[in-house]
Amino acid sequence: MTEFLTRSVRVYFQQLTVGCGQAHCDNPGCASCPDFVPIDPNEAASRSIKAAAGIEKISRCWPLVPAAERVAYVPDL
Repeated sequence: MTEFLTRSVRVYFQQLTVGCGQAHCDNPGCASCPDFVPIDPNEAASRSIKAAAGIEKISRCWPLVPAAERVAYVPDL
């Protein structure tokens, strides 16, 4: 996987598992959004790969929480 795709998968995975860290996020594709329905890490990984490949649409949040504050495990690809 190219470096760009790997980075994109990681960003989507973080957004789907721990969120962007913004207190008032309104993105339904982000774990920080009050309306987000939590998904298991395997589903998050699958959706992240599809989003990075352009198969599934997930809106990105910016900025994401700093790396030092992440609490979810982001696997090496």
